[in-house]
Amino acid sequence: MPRKPDLRLAGLGVDIVSASRAARFLEGRKTEALAHVLSKGELKRFSRNPARFEFSKVFTAKEAFFKASQCPPGGVYAFSQLEVKLLPNDGFEIEWLKSGSRQTGSKARGSHFVSEAYVGAEIILWESPRKIP
Repeated sequence: MPRKPDLRLAGLGVDIVSASRAARFLEGRKTEALAHVLSKGELKRFSRNPARFEFSKVFTAKEAFFKASQCPPGGVYAFSQLEVKLLPNDGFEIEWLKSGSRQTGSKARGSHFVSEAYVGAEIILWESPRKIP
């Protein structure tokens, strides 16, 4: 059986936000204004049920991804190009969609930590070492 390549640590990211601050951010914002922060899929889920959409979890996952990838939000990545899928037990998957398409640039998994007042996310990015020709 072929050996799988070893993975190396590419980055760590952690973010935390006040749940009340995230709620205030959403107050009075129209769906169109959120297009700078949410992907098309996230906007659909938000417009279907804004009260159940967990904005603070999505936002902290994206911030943690930027920190782990060491790429500033205004650079190669943009908030709306990252799609967050919330998983059971406070886990999440995040995927970078190249130029807003469904083509994947990179994927990662992380977890949330939640209290009454705060929501946070942590992520570890792993990558395969590049083969030297």
